[in-house]
Amino acid sequence: MDTENKHKASNIEALTFLLPRLGAASHIYTGKAAGLGVTKENVMALVTLRDDFPDLADIENGLLHLIFNEPKEKSDMIMESLSKALQTVVNVYEHSSIALCGSTLSSLWNTDIAIVEKQIEQQQCKLRDINDELREASNSYEMTPFNGASPEYVALLERKLERYKADYDKERHILDGLYSQKRKLSEQLSHIGNDLFGDIYSQCSALLSSVRRYFDTTVSDDHDNENVEMVSVLTYFPMHLVSKIYELCNGSQFKEMDEVDFFHAINLHPDSHLLQINPGEKVRVCYLISRLGTTLGTPSKEEWTNAILSRLDIKSQFYRSKYRQPVSDMPSEANAEFAAAIKEIFDK
Repeated sequence: MDTENKHKASNIEALTFLLPRLGAASHIYTGKAAGLGVTKENVMALVTLRDDFPDLADIENGLLHLIFNEPKEKSDMIMESLSKALQTVVNVYEHSSIALCGSTLSSLWNTDIAIVEKQIEQQQCKLRDINDELREASNSYEMTPFNGASPEYVALLERKLERYKADYDKERHILDGLYSQKRKLSEQLSHIGNDLFGDIYSQCSALLSSVRRYFDTTVSDDHDNENVEMVSVLTYFPMHLVSKIYELCNGSQFKEMDEVDFFHAINLHPDSHLLQINPGEKVRVCYLISRLGTTLGTPSKEEWTNAILSRLDIKSQFYRSKYRQPVSDMPSEANAEFAAAIKEIFDK
């Protein structure tokens, strides 16, 4: 293959590598933002994408090769798939980065590391026991020339030595395998880095800008809107708003919880922790719910309001009769202060 053809092949390989991995990444980002969590396999797939992300110039050359050398239907299909995956990653991250970056991915390895360390400890004990037996048998065997041992006894000791040596080698091999497992887990952990989701977001954002230069912007914008809508369905309230509410209400209106858990809970994400209202705070929580509801359109407002009331065990009749108390004509001092703080958050 001549140099020019090799160069073309490498450009196409960049796209071939990227497309399926970006598709997988978009699903991982969407699921994580929705509170579904990630697996170690998901994390390692993202690590591979980040570490082996093709050079931008190679990708652009591959795109140009598609545009000029492939049928328009084929090139449009590939460009559309690439654009859609990139936009999903970018949009989900920009909308829900607190959910993506607020958890420690390394914790996914804690159980496996604890298990293998326990197995290593047990295997070391087993080896020590075998080694003690081997040493005792070896000492006995070495003394046979001096203690008048019978040939039968010498033969017995020799068989013992052979068996203990075989057992030791076998168990040592198992221990070496456990050490190898631990090294592999440690290597995987070392490759994750401090901001895996953010790193891939930066790579995808840069590539998306390039793709938009070559791909029909009308189609691209349509998909962008679709992805924004998709993320909105998954997440009712953006991280910047939830973060401010968390700062105000965590430990006050609600029992203390982690900020990421609060983000998932307020957005009704699957498997999220339950919010717990502190005593005497139900009326102020009702007011908060009403203000959050004003940021949602129909039917999301009714859908979210009914769901959050159900989760918090607040009756609809109580909610309707109490949610305006903090902004009534004669609110209590605590209610007035809370309403003012909420107003400051929502009016910014």
